[in-house]
Amino acid sequence: MTVQLLGGGWRSDLSALAALARHSVLVVAPFIKEDEATWFCEQLGAGVEVTTLANVDAEAISTAALDLAALRCLAEASPSAMLIALSNLHAKVFVADGAAAIITSGNLTRSGLDRNLEYGVLLKEPELVQTVRKDMLAFARLGSQVDAATIATLAPLEEELRRARADITQRAPRSAKRRFNEVLRQARPALASMQVGDRSAHAVFGEAIQFVLARGPQPTKAIEREVSRLLPALCDDSDYFFIKGVRYGRTWKRRLRHAQQHLSAGASSLTTPVSVPGRFEVGSAHRERQRSGGHARPLRHRRVVRAAVHRTLPRPALRVRRAGAGRYPLAAALPVSGWPSSLLQVRRGVLHPALRRRRRTSRRGR
Repeated sequence: MTVQLLGGGWRSDLSALAALARHSVLVVAPFIKEDEATWFCEQLGAGVEVTTLANVDAEAISTAALDLAALRCLAEASPSAMLIALSNLHAKVFVADGAAAIITSGNLTRSGLDRNLEYGVLLKEPELVQTVRKDMLAFARLGSQVDAATIATLAPLEEELRRARADITQRAPRSAKRRFNEVLRQARPALASMQVGDRSAHAVFGEAIQFVLARGPQPTKAIEREVSRLLPALCDDSDYFFIKGVRYGRTWKRRLRHAQQHLSAGASSLTTPVSVPGRFEVGSAHRERQRSGGHARPLRHRRVVRAAVHRTLPRPALRVRRAGAGRYPLAAALPVSGWPSSLLQVRRGVLHPALRRRRRTSRRGR
C-alpha cells in the first residue's frame, strides 16, 4: 500500500519510518522538544545523515514549544548532520531516504505524538516521496545552516525569555510586560542572525525572490508581500536592528529592491549598442565595461540605476534618475547645448529643471 492514513498516536509509525532510513532522514517541524528529539535519534541507525528544518522563533522559545537543546541534539545526531534555521515554518514532514515520508499535523513533541488528535498520511510511492523531499529542501534556501556551538551560546537567552514570560500573568504589572517586550526586542537580532548566517543581505533577499518567482512571474508588490511572509523576522516595519553591521527591519524594502536590481543586472542582456551619439553606460553596464575593457553597453529594461557619459562629450547638465524614484524617469545624460531639442526632453514631456532655467533665461534675453 503506497498511501496509509495516520490518526492520533502515530509515534510507532514515526519509529518505523526512522528504522527504514539507511542514508538520510529529513525532519521538518516548527516545534521540537528535547525528550522527543533524543528518542527520535535513538531510532536511527548508525551513519544516517540527519537534516532538520526548524522554526527558530522567540515566541516559540519563550512558550517552551521549542527547546534549543532539542535542536542541538539533532544537530549532533551524526557527523554530517545539518540544522537549518527558518522563519514562519509550519509544515510537519519526515522523510526517510526516498523510501517513505510522513506528512502530518503533529509536531515532534509528546502532545503531537501521543495526546493530540492529529492526522496525516504515510507515503511509500518513490516518486511522491522524492517530490516531497525536493519541496522541503527548497524551503532550506530561505534559511542558513546553524551548528551546535551557536545554539549552545543562546541557552542564556532561552532562560531569560522563559523567565520573562513566566512573570507575565493576567494581572501582571506593566513593568513585567515592558521587561518581556524588551527581552523579545533584544532576542530578535540574535535569533534572526541564525536565519541570515554568513550570507549577505543580497543573498538572503535574492534567495527569497527566486523562491517566489519559481511559481511564475510576479509584480513587485506581490513579491514584497510574499517575501515579508517568508521572512517575517527580517521584514518588520515596526523597528530596525543590525545583524553583523547590516541594517534590517524597517529598511527591508530597500534591501529587497537592491536584491532585485542585483538579480536583474545579472540576468539582463547587455548586447545592443546605444542609438544616440556618444557612448552611455547604465548601471551594471559601466562595471561590465571596466571589467572587460570593452565598449559600454546599455541595459534593456526601464529601471535605470545611473548613467555615465563618455569623456569626449562636454560636461552634462542632466542627471539620470532611477525609474519610478523621481519626476524624470528616463532623462538622458546629455549636454544642454549642441544637441537637438528632442534629445533634451525627458520622457513623458517633462523637462529637467536645468532646461527650464535655461529656457527662462533665453526668453528674458529676447
